[in-house]
Amino acid sequence: MFGHGTYLFYTLIFTLPLIGFLWFFYRPILRPCLKKILGLSLLATFYGFLVWPYGLKMSCWGYSEAKILNITLFGVVLEDIVWWFLVTWLLISFVTVSLHFENRKQSFLASLIKNAFRVLRLIFPFLKTSRSQTDGLTLAVF
Repeated sequence: MFGHGTYLFYTLIFTLPLIGFLWFFYRPILRPCLKKILGLSLLATFYGFLVWPYGLKMSCWGYSEAKILNITLFGVVLEDIVWWFLVTWLLISFVTVSLHFENRKQSFLASLIKNAFRVLRLIFPFLKTSRSQTDGLTLAVF
């Protein structure tokens, strides 16, 4: 569909909006943990950097040459490195915020739903809902 950039495109389109959402709404929680998130993401990326070529060598999976950029770093496809880093960054950010809410005995899910409605209202301004409607819908989900 996107030629040589297909794998990279799908990695970016599925991770960056979610990372952006988390960091936009939960920046005060995530910013103090930036070094830890970065360090753990780099560690996981390094792990993937070590094991991914072995999986390819053993034919556990493969890539269509028409879907990747064919840029490698020590035999590892660039898209794999980006995938490991972004997916790990997303997961660690999500867990950090989730644990923050859990430690305060608050509902992270309710907060996510409210913020998702805020984003939808920004994207689709004709969706006018009052706070009580949003709260009622959030409670109905539970």
